[in-house]
This record gives sequence, C-alpha cells and structure tokens, in this order.
Amino acid sequence: MAAPPIQPWFWELLSSAQRSLRSLCRQLEALPRERLRAYRATFDDAKASVDPYLDWNEASPHITDWPSEDGADDFAAWVVVQGREFYERVLQNPGRADEFLDLFRETEMRRRPELAWDNRVDQPEYRGNQRADTIATSIYRARFGTQTDE
Repeated sequence: MAAPPIQPWFWELLSSAQRSLRSLCRQLEALPRERLRAYRATFDDAKASVDPYLDWNEASPHITDWPSEDGADDFAAWVVVQGREFYERVLQNPGRADEFLDLFRETEMRRRPELAWDNRVDQPEYRGNQRADTIATSIYRARFGTQTDE
C-alpha cells in the first residue's frame, strides 16, 4: 500500500521540536483547532504506513522477531518522529524491517540516545500521553474540552 502524502508543514513541525516533547507541546498549543486535528490525523496516517500490523504489509515476510501490536505502534510512532528522511527510508525498505525494529529496540533500551526524544512534559494534564502523536489529544482536550475525533 502506498503511503499517504505527508505535507511539508508536518515534517517541519516535528523537526523544529528538536526531539523535545515540551517544545512540540508549545508549538501544538499555538495551532488553531483544525491544524491541531490535521497534525494528529497526519501522524496517525504516517504511523499506519510503517506499522507491520496495519498498512506496512510488505515488511511482514522480513520480520523474524515480531513485536506486540502495542510494540508495533510504538515502533511506528518512533519511525515518524525520526523525521521525513528516516520515515521514507523505512517505508521504502521493507526488506530491512528487522534492522529497523532492532534499531528501535536499541533506542528503547537507551543504547541509541541520539535517536531518542525527551518525552517529559510540564503540564499535569499531558501526563500519560507522552508521545508526539498522543500528546495532540491531550492538548486538544485541554484547549477545547473534547477529543480530537468528536
């Protein structure tokens, strides 16, 4: 399945956060309602494209150590926050799925700090959604009193 086109503003927003969820929060907090919804929808579409349990079916034959469904979602979110170049490399190389999954696992075990984000937040209402995709839901709820999909 072909990945949906991802608008440049999305990649620029992630890049400008400089791997800091706090910084990303400040930027998301300043977005108008529809742009914040578009951010979350775009993130979800991008994530689905590199999730072996969802749309990244081409990778399935190349995965020897399958993550859980939640682990695959974490992996996909991690791929997206690495930025456009890395995302496209993963998407275009399903035969290297195991290699990318191993890199993700190394990052999670703190062996690759250069690929990790600082996922700390400074607003109590954001705790529990400390990832670059799910934080948009907390911000939307705090600002507008509803979920992004209502």
